[in-house]
Amino acid sequence: MITNRKKLMLLSTAFAMGVAGAVQAAGPGLAAGSGPFGINLEAMDANKDGKVTEAEMQTFRAARIAAADTNGDGMMSASELTALHLAQMTKRAEVMAARMIEDLDTDSDGRLSGAEMAARPLPAKIFARVDTDEDGAITQVEVDAAMKKMAEHRGGKGQGYGHGYGEGRGHGGGWFQGLVD
Repeated sequence: MITNRKKLMLLSTAFAMGVAGAVQAAGPGLAAGSGPFGINLEAMDANKDGKVTEAEMQTFRAARIAAADTNGDGMMSASELTALHLAQMTKRAEVMAARMIEDLDTDSDGRLSGAEMAARPLPAKIFARVDTDEDGAITQVEVDAAMKKMAEHRGGKGQGYGHGYGEGRGHGGGWFQGLVD
């Protein structure tokens, strides 16, 4: 059964794939990078001397913003920023999917079966950590406690999931979402 949430995820994925293509077409290195901190140093190195100056970085950022400014008004609207972030997330998701297939595809068919996906050790480890009373089931109280513990571990940033930016804001879903969906 396809829920509204799944429909939204499918539509978002399709949209992001289209945006990723548009950002990629705007020029080399304008999508999320692959170097340290997601920075594509090779793409930023305009004079190809193996180093990136602050001026080269600023030029790169300006080109990236210009590519994302789809209406050419010199301003970034919420929809343009959303498209930019979706393109970056799509690139990361593609890398993650390729790694998962590489790591979990035991029959080497280039796809993951339900059994191959279920063999992932992380969800079982997370479930065991959340199930603090070890009764083989998790409750909302245990989930809330685990999320609070994760937030404390992160210094109070985020909600214990995703990549929080402080003040209780995270990117949603994250480490626990796969267990409950």
